[in-house]
Amino acid sequence: MRRILSILLLFTIVNAACHKSRTVDCSSTCFDPDYGTEFHGYQYSEVDTIIFRKYKKDSSFTTLLSEAMYTVDTNAGKKTLTAAMLTTAYDYELILPGAGDTYRISRLNTDQRVEAHQCEEDHVRHFDCENYLRFSDLLVTRNGRAYTGYNFDAYYYFASNLVLTK
Repeated sequence: MRRILSILLLFTIVNAACHKSRTVDCSSTCFDPDYGTEFHGYQYSEVDTIIFRKYKKDSSFTTLLSEAMYTVDTNAGKKTLTAAMLTTAYDYELILPGAGDTYRISRLNTDQRVEAHQCEEDHVRHFDCENYLRFSDLLVTRNGRAYTGYNFDAYYYFASNLVLTK
């Protein structure tokens, strides 16, 4: 019996030594997120219809790529445009006919990042991570004038919605 226990103990030690986990690089290239648009200080009737225009990036709003009409999602008391998301690939014009306001949004840029992680070789996984918005580049105008009444609804460093305040 003692001999069997000794053999089992030796086998366990040898097996554990042979299966020592190695760490490997599990780095992830981060992605550019999409952004919704919230409208603060507006009556629902002023934002019930929005004309959403997408322009070629850095074209000074001369190369229109698409135009669509949307209604604002009013869930949870917010006035949020979720049907059309802003991305870093284009410049945008949002026209609010009910309020008589036109917003132009350009230079949505991010800092490209890679998040480095170490994983055990037998548990390799990649992590989702977002590139950070470069706020210093962003240019927003309202009715043809420079506009600074915007901010971002954010979670930690991650911006989620561009907030436009009347």
